[in-house]
Amino acid sequence: MNRKVNTLLAGLTAASMTLAACGSGGSVAAPATQSSAPAAPATQSSVPAAPSASPGLTTPGVTSAWTGFTWHKVPDGSPVQMLASPYGTRDLVSWDHGYAALGSSSAGKDVLLTSPDGETWTWVTAIQNPTFVAAGPGGLVVVEQGSTADTIWTSADGTQWHDAGRPSGVSEIQSIAGTAAGLVATGMLGPDSFGVVFSADGISWAPAAFKEGAAWDELGVHAGDGRFFVIGGDTHTGAGGISWSDDGRTWTRSSWTGFVAGGIPTIEFTNGGMLSWTTMGIGDPADEMEVSRDGGKTWLKDPDFGPLGSLGTCPDPATCQSDGYIGSNGSIFLAVNGEGKAWTSSDGIAWKQIQWNLPEWGNTTRLTFIVLPRGVLVGSSVMAGSAGSNLFYGSATQGP
Repeated sequence: MNRKVNTLLAGLTAASMTLAACGSGGSVAAPATQSSAPAAPATQSSVPAAPSASPGLTTPGVTSAWTGFTWHKVPDGSPVQMLASPYGTRDLVSWDHGYAALGSSSAGKDVLLTSPDGETWTWVTAIQNPTFVAAGPGGLVVVEQGSTADTIWTSADGTQWHDAGRPSGVSEIQSIAGTAAGLVATGMLGPDSFGVVFSADGISWAPAAFKEGAAWDELGVHAGDGRFFVIGGDTHTGAGGISWSDDGRTWTRSSWTGFVAGGIPTIEFTNGGMLSWTTMGIGDPADEMEVSRDGGKTWLKDPDFGPLGSLGTCPDPATCQSDGYIGSNGSIFLAVNGEGKAWTSSDGIAWKQIQWNLPEWGNTTRLTFIVLPRGVLVGSSVMAGSAGSNLFYGSATQGP
C-alpha cells in the first residue's frame, strides 16, 4: 500500500486538505513487504530540535468562536508554504505541549513542524524524512521512513528528540494514532501479514485483537475524543467499516456504512463530534458523509453533506456529491461551498454561517483548504511548498 495514499486514512484529529483528502483514488495495492524481523532498536540518543530555520513561519488568528477571516496572499518562498504539500498538512496533532504537523519543504521533502500555540512554528530538522506523527502517553512519536526500514523518534516536550531506532513487532508502519491509553498503528506483521498493532511507547509493538476486516486491503487508524478508530475495507468489493476501541486492544464494530469501492475515507474530529468523509481523489467532492452523536459507536448518513447540499441536480441520492468541502483542526469543523459560503460547527450537526470573502475562491481550479489552529490555508488542489503555489492564509477573527 502506498504510504502517501494511506496517509489519508491515518488522519488524527485531522487537518483537512480537500477535507483531509489526499492521495489518488482507485484501488490501493497491497503493502510492499519489508523485513518481518526488525533489528533491535538502536541506542537512544538525544537530539535537540534546531531553532526555526524560517523565522516567518507564523499563522496568527484566534482559536475559537470564529466569525470570519482576514486574508493574506502567501508570497512565493514564504516559510508558511511548508504547511502545504502535495498531500496537504498531514497529521495535525494537538497535545499537551501544543501542536505538531507534517508538511513539505521547498525541495519537496517531508518536514515535521511543532508549535506551542498554533501560531509560531518550528521546523524539526533533526528528523529527515518524517512520515507520520502521533501523540501517546509519553509525548510525540514520529515515524521516519527509511529506504529499508522505519525509524521511531520520540519526544516528551516537542523540543528534545530521541532516536529510538527500528520498531519491534511491526515493519512499514502505514498509519498511527495515539491517546492516553497508548498508540495503535497499521503495518506489516510478517512477510505476508498486514494488520493492527498496539504499543505503550511507539517502539515495541504487539498485535491488537482486531478481527474485523481481516481480508481488507485498506486500513487506517484514527484517534479522537480519547478513542481509537480503524477504518477500511475491500477496495474491490466495497465492503468495509469502522471499528472503535477505548484501550487499543479490544475492538467493536460500529454501524458505519460509508465505505465506497475505490474511495478515500477519513474521519474528522472536534472535541464535541465527529464525521466521516469519503472522496474519490484529490480535490473531489464527497460521495458519502456520515455523522456520529455517540463517540463513533453509531453513525447516521447525512445526504445533505452538512450545510453544503448536493452538487448540481441529484435525482438519485446514491450518486450525490457534496457542493464543497468540510475539514477540521480538531476543535472546529469548517465547511465551504462552491459559492464561497462558509460555516463552522463544534459537533458536525449544528452549523453557523460565517464570513468567507476570499475573492479568489472559485476563480482557481479546485481550490482546497487546510484548517489550522488559528485560521485556514487555501490553495490549488495540489498544494506544494514552492513557487507558484497560489496560497492564501486566512487569520480567524472574532466579532459581529
